[in-house]
Amino acid sequence: LSVPSRTTMESYRSSAMNARQIAEELKVDYILEGSVRHGGERVRITLQLIESANDEHVWVRNFDELLTMESLFRLQGDVARDIATRLEAQLTPSESDSFGEVPTQVLEAYESYLRGVYHYRQFNPQDLRVAIEYFEEASRLDPAFGRAWSGLANSYVLAATSYGWMAPDEAIAEARRYGQKALELDPDSGGTISLVGDIAYWYDYDAEAAEAAYLRGIEVDPEHVGNLMSYSYFLGTRGVFDEAIRQAERAVQYEPRMASVHTTLAWRYLDARRYDDVIRAADAALAIDANHAEAHWVRGRAYAYLGRYEDVDADPYLEGDWLVTTLTLVGRGQPEAARAWLGSPEVS
Repeated sequence: LSVPSRTTMESYRSSAMNARQIAEELKVDYILEGSVRHGGERVRITLQLIESANDEHVWVRNFDELLTMESLFRLQGDVARDIATRLEAQLTPSESDSFGEVPTQVLEAYESYLRGVYHYRQFNPQDLRVAIEYFEEASRLDPAFGRAWSGLANSYVLAATSYGWMAPDEAIAEARRYGQKALELDPDSGGTISLVGDIAYWYDYDAEAAEAAYLRGIEVDPEHVGNLMSYSYFLGTRGVFDEAIRQAERAVQYEPRMASVHTTLAWRYLDARRYDDVIRAADAALAIDANHAEAHWVRGRAYAYLGRYEDVDADPYLEGDWLVTTLTLVGRGQPEAARAWLGSPEVS
């Protein structure tokens, strides 16, 4: 039983597509549709399971509950069990045990955590600062909430990159501290284990420890897209291109409506010099987010390597890209101009 992530499904929230069209795009057999009304201390939920082949409702349930953390996650567990039974899905004991699992007893902490996740996924310094504030609030409201500490750790790793603003040593010190706290509370968190791998590889230069962490993360949470992307990146830098592509393709399978996931796959194709596939994957990312800069950049490199210089010229995102500009000038028989460009203030 494969279920697209919440991030993927949220991209359809304002879509004019009907259930059958969404199901065809996602390659799924059923769509779960629902509405939630929150009034006072009660929550009313209506859910409908739609079979995409004939657009028929095969299961409908209504809930009217007092809103508590226990009822919120119990409802999730009840719905998951009912649907799994209806679809005759074979669940492992660990999957069954996870239904209704309560990550925190504090509703406000969970709300702050979800807000933090939203801002984290915007991947820019402004939203990242806001994400850290929400994760800090969630961990303050419930110090035993492992996901909040993991969110903090991942945010500080991102703060050490071009998406952030902090000096790497300072940011990674914070990430280690919060990551250790998260693992103490939840040692089987795929996201936190992946974070350990990222720190080991990119900051400790310990490839063996990094790969062990990535593989452990995939073992405990095979569908964790962040871990699959990190492991794919790791493999690509080690020259294991086929496996790197396979891991990135798995990430796309689980998160087909997230531009950065398609872009990760495009970079792995670039590593393997599969330039037509680079363009295909980058186009998929840009169909989701036309302003996703990394997709423009990786596609531009493929254009340049294929000699498609008119396509390079047509993409304003590639203006000033040192590698694409150099390849284009050399490809057009202007090596002196390429040398001058590489020595210009824009590059140096």
